[in-house]
Amino acid sequence: GDFRYATPPDTASIAALEPDLKGESSSSLQTRTRIFSKEGWLGQGVRERFQALAVERNVLFVHAGLLPIFKDMLPGGLDSVNAEVKRLLTQDASSLRMEASPLLGDDGPFWTRRLALGPEGSICREVQESLDLVGVTRMVVGHTAQADGRVHSRCQGRLVLGDTLISRFYTGTAHPSAVEYFVDGTAEAIDMLRNQRTALS
Repeated sequence: GDFRYATPPDTASIAALEPDLKGESSSSLQTRTRIFSKEGWLGQGVRERFQALAVERNVLFVHAGLLPIFKDMLPGGLDSVNAEVKRLLTQDASSLRMEASPLLGDDGPFWTRRLALGPEGSICREVQESLDLVGVTRMVVGHTAQADGRVHSRCQGRLVLGDTLISRFYTGTAHPSAVEYFVDGTAEAIDMLRNQRTALS
C-alpha cells in the first residue's frame, strides 16, 4: 500500500485502538496493513459500513468513477453493487489479489481513470449514460489527483474531479478543498488554500 500520506503519529493513534498488535511498532507498514485488514478494527468498520457507490441529493459519489459497462449489475440498484463489493472484501488479501471480479479490476469503481483522463468527446457520453442508469445528475470522483491541487469538473459539471492531493506528504503542500452542493442542484468548489470558490457548471 501507499502510505506516504500517513504520519507516524497518525498510525500510532489508530494503532492504540487495535487490541492485538503483538508488540509491532505502531508506525510500521505492517501495523497499518493489519489495522486495515478484515481482522483489524478499522478494516472491519470499512467493510461493514462503507459503500462503493453512494447517492446524496441527486449526486453519485464513487471513488474512481462508474462506467456504463456495469449496467447489468445496476437493475438491482446500488445496494446490489454495494452488497457484492462487501462480499468480495470478506476475502483475505492474497485472495483479493487473485480476484477476477470486474468491480475490483482496472475499469472498476475503485481503479478506473477513464472518465477523469479520457477525451471528453467520448467520455461525456459515458458519464451521461452512467448518470441515467443511476438516476442522478452529477458524479463526484477522487482517485485521479489534480496536479494543481484544485477541484475540476468535466462534461459541463456533470463529472467532478475531487482528488486535490489534500495531504502535504505528496507534494510538500497541503491542498484542503471541499465541494458544496445546494438544494437547487448547483455546486461550488472551495479552495481553502487560496480562499476561493468556483461554480461547477
